[in-house]
Amino acid sequence: MQTNTISIDESISEQIAVETLDDVVGNEDIFLLKTDTQGFEMSVLQGASNLLASGRVSLLLVEFSYGLMKNAGTNPVNLLNFIYDNGFVCTFMAYHTLQRAADGGPNRYGIVPEFPNFSQESITFSDFVQSLKNISTPHTVGVSGWTDLMCWHLRPDRSFQGRRT
Repeated sequence: MQTNTISIDESISEQIAVETLDDVVGNEDIFLLKTDTQGFEMSVLQGASNLLASGRVSLLLVEFSYGLMKNAGTNPVNLLNFIYDNGFVCTFMAYHTLQRAADGGPNRYGIVPEFPNFSQESITFSDFVQSLKNISTPHTVGVSGWTDLMCWHLRPDRSFQGRRT
């Protein structure tokens, strides 16, 4: 077990005991691993690097929030490369962002009604990240958004010709 220092502000910090998923899970097979850690997905998944690379995780569900990752110091493209390099391919689900209230009330977070229109079957990691950087449609406020990635592990006996850059 290791410890990390968590700082609340410049004057308050605390040592927190941290266990990695690799340490906790050991050699167990995992059907679905979900992480929704408010931008710290890279740290969580790095702590599961042996588990992910081994192919013992069948499905990986990852919250992918441009703004939260940037606030946490995570490069979103690096997270996508990490997932891909561990044998996973992904698709994204609905986009979410801050929505304008139709009745003039307070803005609320919700699903983007105008789904992103990508003209090809696959897009580059950079283009995908850019599509979440600023979601600006008639119904949105024009801030960053998030989606969930559903990823599946390609077992070594399967082949895949993907593109990433």
